[in-house]
Amino acid sequence: GKPIFTATTPAPGITFHALAVIVRFGFFFALCYYALPPLTHEGVDILLPTFVIPLVAVSMFLRAPLARLLINEAGIISCALCGANSLQLSQSEGFVFPCIFCAFFVCREADRLWANQAEVEAAALRQGFTGRLQDAASSVAQDKATIFEAIQGLEQDVERAIEILIVAGMTTPSLRSSAAS
Repeated sequence: GKPIFTATTPAPGITFHALAVIVRFGFFFALCYYALPPLTHEGVDILLPTFVIPLVAVSMFLRAPLARLLINEAGIISCALCGANSLQLSQSEGFVFPCIFCAFFVCREADRLWANQAEVEAAALRQGFTGRLQDAASSVAQDKATIFEAIQGLEQDVERAIEILIVAGMTTPSLRSSAAS
């Protein structure tokens, strides 16, 4: 069969970045544990709902790349501080929640990379796209003729569908798998 080329590649460096989040968590944990005096029990109890949970909530709504990065870093540092203080106060059960939230920020880092990749790919898909099928180009003239013959009479619907896919980010794995089935 004929090879089909897509504009989608896996987001590079996800594993590296996830490991880097864990390393940063470990670094800040050690820094907080050995360099900072412990907070009181009340201080630890206030830290998680005051800093980490709002960061989790805010991270769901901000789309700017720098904002995503800063939220992830603030979340990692807050989790490390919470965990270090829990252990300093001999509250080993209090260490579980910061680790769970750290796992959340590992996932957010992967999500940040996928979002950056999707933005790059969407821009590449839009490049040269006029929104009109008659402006479309093809590396094989026969392919273009075959496609236009197949969609004859449906041009406006196809143009609209292409625009929706570009806006939605057709390059996401879930949309690609939906389109493949």
